[in-house]
Amino acid sequence: YVDSEALQRASVTDGRLSIGQHEFAVVVVDSDYTLSAEDAAALETFASAGGAVVREWDVGSLGADVRRRHEPDVVWDGPGDLRVRHYRKDEADWYLLVNEGEETLDGTIALRACGQLESWDPLTGHARPWGAVEQGSGMVTCIRLCRRESMLLRVVDGEPNLDAPPVVTPGDVLDTLTDGWTVHDDADAAIDAPCLGDWAREPGLETFSGTLRYSVEFRLLHADVDAARFLDLGRVGDIAEAFVNGKRVGVAAWAPHVLRLDGQLVAGGNRLEVHVTNSMANEYDGKQMPSGLMGPVRLLGGRTRHD
Repeated sequence: YVDSEALQRASVTDGRLSIGQHEFAVVVVDSDYTLSAEDAAALETFASAGGAVVREWDVGSLGADVRRRHEPDVVWDGPGDLRVRHYRKDEADWYLLVNEGEETLDGTIALRACGQLESWDPLTGHARPWGAVEQGSGMVTCIRLCRRESMLLRVVDGEPNLDAPPVVTPGDVLDTLTDGWTVHDDADAAIDAPCLGDWAREPGLETFSGTLRYSVEFRLLHADVDAARFLDLGRVGDIAEAFVNGKRVGVAAWAPHVLRLDGQLVAGGNRLEVHVTNSMANEYDGKQMPSGLMGPVRLLGGRTRHD
């Protein structure tokens, strides 16, 4: 959003409205907003220099109207839950993509920038080549973002990489870890809490806020070790940190609580430990928000797809 104070400080350069380090090619005026004389004059100067000002619009037609007035930086025809931020840094184009909805987003996205493409995980910093196909002056690629998931696409000088390694996504259930769970607190004292279940419904733990450690031992064949690619913790309240055979798998702070496995499993005996931290609202407000590892906890195979 651009408020009146920022608009008065703005300058117009090459048909763009410049405010600090930000530049805008299109300005959409809220339908219920009354422009002051000063704001109207600033927008008129912007429009006279080639900028686009949209004053009358509705939700159904706004996207198409903006695309008619200005070549889109990104074209996404999927659900409207994808938020995109594009910026330039270190001679590269960066696209931050965030799924703000409740369902998985899966489809193709067109970028106005073109070059060699990489995908970065904002949480881990892990980067990998990402496949794309040149289209016009830009390129098209595929994305898959689960609920609340984000990714960074980095475009640098070069050609789109058609031979990027395939993407592996969660696949079929290989095993469900149902029996043998135990629960301990941070002092390693055994806790009488549901295994698996909601500890906020357990007498004595209704308003407990903190971390409990869930553990289970299980056995795998060589074939299962090779096939298992993901750990699905099921329903969790709220934050889970998982360890397999003492090796950290990762942290899942929101649903879906699915973590990628990377060499932690072995043939024979294995030990899974999940540290679950619930909401402080239980202790502070007596909310009894769902807490703990509720599962089901499953080992998943992988499904290979190309970008």
